[in-house]
Amino acid sequence: MRTVNGLICCLLSALIFYGCSTPAHQPTTYRQNRVSAEELNRLLAEAGKGDMESQFKLGKIHINGDGVPINYKEAFNWYEKAALQGHADAQFSLGLMYDKGHIGIPKNNERAYVWYKLSSEQGLEDAKKNFTSIENLMTTSEIERANRNLTKLRNRISKQ
Repeated sequence: MRTVNGLICCLLSALIFYGCSTPAHQPTTYRQNRVSAEELNRLLAEAGKGDMESQFKLGKIHINGDGVPINYKEAFNWYEKAALQGHADAQFSLGLMYDKGHIGIPKNNERAYVWYKLSSEQGLEDAKKNFTSIENLMTTSEIERANRNLTKLRNRISKQ
């Protein structure tokens, strides 16, 4: 009987230890106090005036949940505003969102290709690596279609 009780105690101890060392699976929706309300309001005001760095930062805030609930669509919208002005990191971030797929942002190799290419042309090494990786996954017709879209997007960016 002692052996059984000892075994049960060991198992319970292991379960308690495991339960304490491994956090419960509860998705974090936001990180409190990472970005102050004043900073957020300042960024929103600057982004609203077209400041691409503020737009990019708002994208990061929303994708990471830094003081606001995680919102991939909102992050996407801010990244896109900055990317269309030529912000290389925002272009790379859009490439990642299309490459990996996020809630509300479906995986799309052709769009990832376009944004990685634009970002890589500005010297971002990670974008160059990701561009090469995504290109290797695509068919010739997908690459041709992506290059047509790339030309259209370049024209749109140059007009802004």
